Amino acid sequence: MTGIELTNEQRQVLQAERGKPIDVVDPVTQERYVLLARERYERVRDVLEREAGSASANVAPGITPGILRSQQAFWRDLPQLLTQKKLLGKWVCYHGDERIGIGRYEDLIRECNRRGLRDDAYDLGVIEPYARPPWEPEEIEPGGHEVDEPEMFGVAAVPGEPT
Repeated sequence: MTGIELTNEQRQVLQAERGKPIDVVDPVTQERYVLLARERYERVRDVLEREAGSASANVAPGITPGILRSQQAFWRDLPQLLTQKKLLGKWVCYHGDERIGIGRYEDLIRECNRRGLRDDAYDLGVIEPYARPPWEPEEIEPGGHEVDEPEMFGVAAVPGEPT
């Protein structure tokens, strides 16, 4: 996330308003924004992301807004990550636009837990080339081959037990 530094005038207005949201106007475009303390923003972030996510629901059905945003950040950074051969095959974790880290899967999960992140707010991926972004639906052609149910999840049938 890109940030800007406050001017002295802006700081004075924020202090005078004691944490209330401040209306800000771009003098060039006349577009209006709201300046909000990070702590207050974090309290309403899920609602805002859910609303933004509903607009992209047909792009990413079943993917929460937090995970989608994390996947998009990973996809944005992936070309640069792929140029570093030492990173190939390693896990990377994103929380929104923030890269939590690169390393072992367990260590990254531990860090997310330490930060108190919900499971639907971050995403982990392996640094490797991909054919398509993870939020795009995969086209599956009809037909294919049959799979024996006991082996479907990598579990062989146990002799003497019903399958």
